[in-house]
Amino acid sequence: VNGDVLISLDADLQDDLDAIPRMLGEYRSGAEIVFGVRQRRDSDGFFKRVSARGYYRLLRRFGVDILPDHADFRLMSRRAIEELRG
Repeated sequence: VNGDVLISLDADLQDDLDAIPRMLGEYRSGAEIVFGVRQRRDSDGFFKRVSARGYYRLLRRFGVDILPDHADFRLMSRRAIEELRG
């Protein structure tokens, strides 16, 4: 990692790029990881919405602590990335 932060997003560009300044603001306020979380699933079809809800419900039943509706859209600090690298 050459920078202070890394922002990952899906290649389909469905993530709200206008959220990046807010993510950077959270980083500047001390957050090491900032997740993008969907507010709405309007663009998803019926099956996608139902299967997503079922997926999160199933993971919770298995004891997984997961943030519902989070996306692959996230900011990670250099420190967080280095911790993952071990």
